[in-house]
Amino acid sequence: MEEECKARNIDDINKFKKIVIEQLQKTAFHYGHPYLNSATLAGVFRIVLKKYEE
Repeated sequence: MEEECKARNIDDINKFKKIVIEQLQKTAFHYGHPYLNSATLAGVFRIVLKKYEE
């Protein structure tokens, strides 16, 4: 994770974590599945990376 953050110039880890938490709270679970699947998590992190850059 540290290497990925450095590669993407993510210097403020607290800001990054805050955005992750905000986006996970907005994420819907699929019916009948009490977990987030890998595609959903990938989408969440894509959004988080875009919002971090703003």
